[in-house]
Amino acid sequence: MLRYRNVIRKSFVLSFILVACQTSTQQEIPNTPTTGKISIWADKTFQYILPPQIDLFSSIYKNTEVGYRFAGEQECIEALLKDSCKVIFINRMLSTQEQKTFEAHNLIIQQTAVARSAIAILSTSLYKQGMSIDELVQILKGEKNYPIVFFGKNNGTVLYCKDTLLKGADFGKNCFSIEDSAEFRKQILEHKEVIGIIDFAFICDDDDKWIRSLKYPQGDTLLIPIRKNSQSPAYYPDQSNIATTDYPLTRTIYCIRRGDDFSLSAGIEAFVAGEKGQVLFKKMGLVPTIDRPRQIEMKPY
Repeated sequence: MLRYRNVIRKSFVLSFILVACQTSTQQEIPNTPTTGKISIWADKTFQYILPPQIDLFSSIYKNTEVGYRFAGEQECIEALLKDSCKVIFINRMLSTQEQKTFEAHNLIIQQTAVARSAIAILSTSLYKQGMSIDELVQILKGEKNYPIVFFGKNNGTVLYCKDTLLKGADFGKNCFSIEDSAEFRKQILEHKEVIGIIDFAFICDDDDKWIRSLKYPQGDTLLIPIRKNSQSPAYYPDQSNIATTDYPLTRTIYCIRRGDDFSLSAGIEAFVAGEKGQVLFKKMGLVPTIDRPRQIEMKPY
């Protein structure tokens, strides 16, 4: 009996030592640009483009633990202010008033443009004729009889349409939101009169099977080309037209962080704005803010 008590006692001591060593090891990992633990919040419409960036970063820098969450635009800003996260990704810079709020809390904020996206509009009945911005505004106000379905609520796409296109006015009664991507797709494909509005970042990769089923269900694209006015040519949202801003509904994705310049938040910012992050954005179908030219060296025989 004494023998078994000794075994149990030794096992308990060994377990305590292992836990203590593990805790000590975890505590020894410092918060640097390439080590540590961090939480990131991002606009709901970035569910497709953010995870590959984080996965690549974590695969390169093994001593990092990066968690991320998707929420509404204002929720992301509030989370950054309350220190629920150290980095957010949204479709705009902080307003002057928002920056003053951070300054009042003695918080230093860094804002970096990392990619260009756009507002994408889809329809099974209007994709061939195109649409001007004025016509889109009339539909958003409910002055034309087309139901509009947004993908998600309170995200950057919805707020852009309300704040920029409608100048703060209310949406018409013809506008509603759907949170489920499958239901969003169903509404567009099964109802010819419905117009879908979504962030281009959610449907930018034409190699994705689900995205192709939404954008090209019968071969032709359901994306509606947009013109700046009735006299202008209409352009589709794609990398080329977003880069040149010929497509008029383009926007910029910002990485906004708090923390000093030698922290994991700074490391995340540097990565997505650096060569690997920018190339990955480009491969996914977005427009990188820093498009590095390819260098070709030619040697004589």
